[in-house]
Amino acid sequence: MSKQNSNNVSQGDDTSLRSLSSEDVSQAPRGYCCAKSANPADGRGRKLHLLQMLVLPFIPIMALIVQTAILLNNIMIYRQEVMDIESQVTTRRGRERRKG
Repeated sequence: MSKQNSNNVSQGDDTSLRSLSSEDVSQAPRGYCCAKSANPADGRGRKLHLLQMLVLPFIPIMALIVQTAILLNNIMIYRQEVMDIESQVTTRRGRERRKG
């Protein structure tokens, strides 16, 4: 069996890395890339995971809400323009009828 060095690389096969388990992550030095909070077995990691599970589904929902709001705004602008043109046509017809 080959020995493991500090970089988790097998001396027999330098190109392959062994995967990190949750135990390896929890034993990482403190302050190193928030390894303790990324561990879902830890209380802080569970809170982070719960936050991710609550926030991530709302991203596509928010995108749809924004898209719908933009489309509704465009429809309301178009409708107002049509109503303005219709009122201009109606007043023009009323003036022509009075003259003629």
